[in-house]
Amino acid sequence: MCQGAISTRGSNYLSGGDYYDGVTIEYAEQTTTLSLIALRRLQFPVDGKAMAHDVDVAARTVLAALGLCAATLAFEAGTDLRSRCLLWPDGPMVWELLDRPGGTPRAFSLGTEGALALLNEAVAQAEARGLVWPREPVVLKPSPALVKLVRLSQLQATKESAPEA
Repeated sequence: MCQGAISTRGSNYLSGGDYYDGVTIEYAEQTTTLSLIALRRLQFPVDGKAMAHDVDVAARTVLAALGLCAATLAFEAGTDLRSRCLLWPDGPMVWELLDRPGGTPRAFSLGTEGALALLNEAVAQAEARGLVWPREPVVLKPSPALVKLVRLSQLQATKESAPEA
């Protein structure tokens, strides 16, 4: 759970001529779900060939660990909704494992160190089974056509928001 304050500035027109000038909340709850059922459906063929079951399990474990790590790190960093609108945790993140229908959820916490250790161990196990994990960041670069499209979109947006003379 996170709590914090959200404050907005500016006037938004509401019916009746009233102007709405801000919002403050006292509490917000974030729910993150990692579907192990969905992960079980994934297969990881290499060169178009199905791999052994343990390779698929190792790859799924990496994805689960990556999801847990990403959610944990994001949670602990707080949430910056926009300028002067921050949410921050009021306690540790608590996960619940629902391992069978109708069963009792098992709660556990995972901090930064544990999440990173879990991910690193999952990656090591996957690499031991022949899967590749890139060590360098993947750099994404837009195509020239996409850059042109974004520029045109920005120009159109400035034309639409410009005040009339």
